[in-house]
Amino acid sequence: FWRSLIARAYGQVALYLFLLLASTMFVSWPQRNPSLWALDAYNSGWQALEAGNLARAEKKLALARSYVPANPETNFALGNLKLVQGKRKAASSFYVATLTFDQGHRGALNNLGVMALEDHNYDAAETWFRRALLVEPRNAKTHFLLAKILWAEGRREGAQREIDFALQLEPKRREFNELKQELTSDSQP
Repeated sequence: FWRSLIARAYGQVALYLFLLLASTMFVSWPQRNPSLWALDAYNSGWQALEAGNLARAEKKLALARSYVPANPETNFALGNLKLVQGKRKAASSFYVATLTFDQGHRGALNNLGVMALEDHNYDAAETWFRRALLVEPRNAKTHFLLAKILWAEGRREGAQREIDFALQLEPKRREFNELKQELTSDSQP
């Protein structure tokens, strides 16, 4: 560039400046896809949630959702935020919204199952966990949770099958072995 300028080769200088301007415009041109705008807000919100800054997480995740309301991951993150805030009904709504946009979202299925289990709604919990197992059949934790439900309902044989499968996948998990031991004793929950 400088040699061309000193040599008074203005055609080459003009070409260089044109290419520089065109490439700068191309790189900095505003994006029209709302998902790209939502990405930064989502990432900031998720990091704030992980750091325990719930006010910032709520602000950023709400912004991300305003850009792309049908994004399953944003709805899932908002569900997790509401769960941490103790707003179980709102959390459940966001998890159901997540499943509206991604029927096989394992995190939403598992969280709904855990919430139902905590509420002693064993039928609903079993349904959510069985759906989660359709998505990821070799998830030991889900088999363990399903075994807990079956055991709580007095369905020892089914509980035994589920905990045995969980132990095949992760034989050293303490809570799995504890449930196995409880199942083999004569006590009922």
